[in-house]
Amino acid sequence: MSIFKKEFAAMGMRKRREKGIALIFTLGILGLLTVLALGFASTAMLNSKISGNISHQQKARYIARLGAERALYALTQCPDIPISNIFSKSAVDIDKESCDGIWKLNTKLNGIPIYEITDDYGADSVGWEYIRDPQSVTEEDIKKDIIGRYAYVVVEETGKLDPSVHLTDVASLSRQGGKNIADELSFKVPFGTDFFPNTSDSPYSQNDTKLANLFKGAGQFQTKFSRRLFNLGNLLEYKVTDSDGKLTTAIKQLGFTTSQEQAKLKRALKSILGSRLEPYQECYTLSSTSTSTESDGSTTTKTTTNTYPRFNLNRSDWESLTPEDLVNLNNLSKGKAIAWLVNWMHSRGDDWDDKTMAKQIAANIIQYSLPMNKETVSDSSNWVAQSPTYAGVGRHPMLNEIRVKLNIHASVETVSAGENTTEYKPKYTIDAEIGTELIDMFGLSEETLQKKVKVSIYGEFTFNYTKTEVTNNNGVDTYTWKDGSYSFGGQQTLLCEINFFDTDTKDTWTKGYIAKLKPEEKDSPVIPEDEGKGTISLTPFKAASGKETEIYKDMKIKNVRLNISKVILTYDGNPRDYAQIQNTSGQLTVSSVNYDKERAMSVPASREYSFQAAWQAVDPRVNHYPIDWTLKLSDPKAETVVYPGTWGINNFDNDSEGKLDAVTEGDKEAVSDPAWTSSGHLASAYIRHAPMESLWELGCISRAEPWKTLNLKKSRVFASGETQGGGEYAKGDANILDQVTLTDKKSRFGLINLNTDEHFVLETLFYQIPFHTELHQAGIGADDKSILGATGTSSIYSVYSKKDTSNHKEESCLACLIMERSKILRFEKRSDLLMDETEVDALTTIDSGKRSSLKETVTKLRTALFSIPKTGESASPEEETSSKTTDAEEEQLVGKIMNLVAADPYETVYIIAVGQSIRDIGSSDENGITIFKNWAGSGKADKTYKDNAVTKGNDAYKAYRRAGYIRPSTLKEIEDGGDSSPKVLNGAPNQLEDKITGVKKGQYDLGADKISAESKIVMTLCFDPWTKKWKIKRFEYVE
Repeated sequence: MSIFKKEFAAMGMRKRREKGIALIFTLGILGLLTVLALGFASTAMLNSKISGNISHQQKARYIARLGAERALYALTQCPDIPISNIFSKSAVDIDKESCDGIWKLNTKLNGIPIYEITDDYGADSVGWEYIRDPQSVTEEDIKKDIIGRYAYVVVEETGKLDPSVHLTDVASLSRQGGKNIADELSFKVPFGTDFFPNTSDSPYSQNDTKLANLFKGAGQFQTKFSRRLFNLGNLLEYKVTDSDGKLTTAIKQLGFTTSQEQAKLKRALKSILGSRLEPYQECYTLSSTSTSTESDGSTTTKTTTNTYPRFNLNRSDWESLTPEDLVNLNNLSKGKAIAWLVNWMHSRGDDWDDKTMAKQIAANIIQYSLPMNKETVSDSSNWVAQSPTYAGVGRHPMLNEIRVKLNIHASVETVSAGENTTEYKPKYTIDAEIGTELIDMFGLSEETLQKKVKVSIYGEFTFNYTKTEVTNNNGVDTYTWKDGSYSFGGQQTLLCEINFFDTDTKDTWTKGYIAKLKPEEKDSPVIPEDEGKGTISLTPFKAASGKETEIYKDMKIKNVRLNISKVILTYDGNPRDYAQIQNTSGQLTVSSVNYDKERAMSVPASREYSFQAAWQAVDPRVNHYPIDWTLKLSDPKAETVVYPGTWGINNFDNDSEGKLDAVTEGDKEAVSDPAWTSSGHLASAYIRHAPMESLWELGCISRAEPWKTLNLKKSRVFASGETQGGGEYAKGDANILDQVTLTDKKSRFGLINLNTDEHFVLETLFYQIPFHTELHQAGIGADDKSILGATGTSSIYSVYSKKDTSNHKEESCLACLIMERSKILRFEKRSDLLMDETEVDALTTIDSGKRSSLKETVTKLRTALFSIPKTGESASPEEETSSKTTDAEEEQLVGKIMNLVAADPYETVYIIAVGQSIRDIGSSDENGITIFKNWAGSGKADKTYKDNAVTKGNDAYKAYRRAGYIRPSTLKEIEDGGDSSPKVLNGAPNQLEDKITGVKKGQYDLGADKISAESKIVMTLCFDPWTKKWKIKRFEYVE
């Protein structure tokens, strides 16, 4: 028993020791549950905060998006607002003005700033726009709760040099005719001692030479890009070769080591370099107007704008094109027609109507571009059977003068028929001479000039004459005089052929002319005797003797016609020149000479009537129809009949100014003789016989009018919907430059936008363009295919830097005037560069004040464009020094640069928008509440002053930074002073109060209201000038 008692006692002791264990377990479980509950609570609180932050962040994104959309709307829907004026503004009458945090609009792309708040920030600068909660319930006179704010700016980048194009192999470039020789355009960028602005007195000016060496390859580095660089940051980080490393490394090796030097470099490069996201389109637009009748009888006018590819003048398929192709409306969309010719509106008469003129110009362009040995471009394969309506002008001798002489001689043979009776045998003898004069207008080589030429002359001679009618009555003759008619030849009859340089002749050119008459030998008369056409024998009769004088008086002629219907020149076996001299056999009347008049064959009997006519081409390049020839007639009554033409010499006398007599509002020429001689020639008389290499060459294309080639010195302004085509010479043809190109590419990078605001960019465009007095300076010959070569270059164009104060003249500087023109009215097409003051009045959409300024500017701009540099010098076209200038000289600068420029009104535009979500603190009471703010975080309540915030790290600096008024230094500030420390925003208040009173809902109270989240958007846009729409190329949220 005792044993069991002991066991039970032990068990009791153990039980007593185990009392309270449940409590411990309970407390442990409760503790665990508490920890779990706190964990869940903490997680819930964290999730709530995260959710709130996400919500606020999303709200900030929406707010930033709202700001960006507002900027986009202003940009796309309000084209009259300058881009620089599109930015957010605070509503001062509603909101407290505050610029805290506005510097967050500062934006860099790959380290290069595209926008910076500068030290001149003021009341008219960008500001915050506030958003209020439409659901907040407040009294009507209290503003609703603020839920956020946004700010936005629009930054334009226009007309920069493209580093992917313009810095490629710059050491080996040649500025000649403006042809796109490589796959992309390249310029010799004139980095030099004047590159950096405002540094001529700076110790850093030595870096100009370093930079020149960097990009010209004369130093340690030369850029050779294998891919496109989309911004300047890409350029600075671009690795060119394994040995050279990055450009930034090369820059440091050249001595750009300090932050100030690198800021100077970045800012300078940023001002001139930029990469487009899209290439310039090789297109142009045309608008047309159509009118339709509605069901109710009303009419509706609709204007449609279409986009067409430019016509490539440097194409290789010229042999497959016809003039009909170039003037075919349906070919515009294929790039096989030129709209200026399709819509040609000018005519010179029935023969030269607008359609024929357009085809002739097209034929001239095609002929210019074909090899010299190709057939003449025309619409007839057999010029004898079918007259061509047009014929392309090539480089060969041209028909210049046709000479015709018709001799009519009366004679009366007498035979005795008895006492006091004589038998009379009257007759007319007819002979003719025909000749042609050729002209060399193109400086053909000696070998070329000796090639065989055959001139075929078609036509007829007719006249009326009196003839005898004899009746015999009982052996006595009675005679009367009746009218008879004579005819030799016909409209399709070959009167004669005149050969030059055949095996039997020794022909020579004299001062650009050669002339020959047929017959040279009497055994080859124009009117052959064996056809009986050389003599008209009248019916003989018997009458009293001594009637010879009376008979001569009764022998009369009238209505003399010398009808040369057509003349065909065959050169080296190919028909080359065609002229219709007369369409009909109408009157031949000049001044007081009338070949219709009746004339008696008077005594003495040896006398003949000589009718001589000279048809002279006004301009041998335009000699196709009768309107292109002038007629001169000799007076057959003169004692000595003199040929009325100018045989073997210049057709026309000269006026006092030395211009060709026939010129009225035509090309300016410095010579009086159209023939090519050692003493001079027409500047526009050039035909390459190969595809064009410069748009300057268009000025050599005859526009089917005497002494008038395409006028590249003036463009026209067309109203919306107005037909855009060629018209009168004086109105200009420069619009054609919008419609042609020298590449088969549909788009190109690297053009210079005329709307640039950078003087240096335009300096680059005009840098060292050679000036030529003519297009022939590279040498003349049958195989000549080059122009604008270094040979014969007398001087170069140059536009002086603004820093070159001794030479730069703002009032006549091309770069300054182009920039001024763009500020008044942006260039919309590149031919706008050639608008003159008379066309400004057609710009009815701009106000009169702007039109007045525009007239003044375009007048100065045109003077600068057409000025001629000094011979042998590198001179600016700011000063015209040549006493005698030609259109070819004046048009060359425009012709050389036109294929290198674009006229996009806008290029790359950035929309930068910052959005902030705000928790509005305060009461709805009108007086608000008071909040104390320790700005510096020092625990001391004290006012903080702006002047003390310039020292980084002190309490004032911390306070202004916390308030959002400390901004980063700009590149310019670093460049100017080398100080990269942050700065106090100019618009910041002079002091920050620790006691903020009047804090209430519906207004932004700095230091009281809480900015809960922030978001920033950068949109990159490009303007499509053809659709007139903006394209969003990039949309990104950035930190």
